[in-house]
Amino acid sequence: NSMLRGEFNTEVSGKKIKTEFLTRDNFYYTWTSSTPGMGLKIRTASTDVTKVAPNSGTIGFNPDTIGAYSCEPWLADQTKFILPLGVTFKDVTP
Repeated sequence: NSMLRGEFNTEVSGKKIKTEFLTRDNFYYTWTSSTPGMGLKIRTASTDVTKVAPNSGTIGFNPDTIGAYSCEPWLADQTKFILPLGVTFKDVTP
């Protein structure tokens, strides 16, 4: 339904960082554990993921070079698309 969500766990210089993003209602939202309580939002042209980069022909990176990761199918959990409480999103739309 034109919504997308991702969660990433990384480690930089021994520090574990969780980054999350979601798209909904024509906005892209992102927040991270390295800046608690703060996030960014950017207006998107479309949240229909089939229209974001039509005919791009590439995803822009080689997934074999990014290390260990896993992708698993799941049934959409609508609670995953609710913006987190306690995070203020700064609109950085140009």
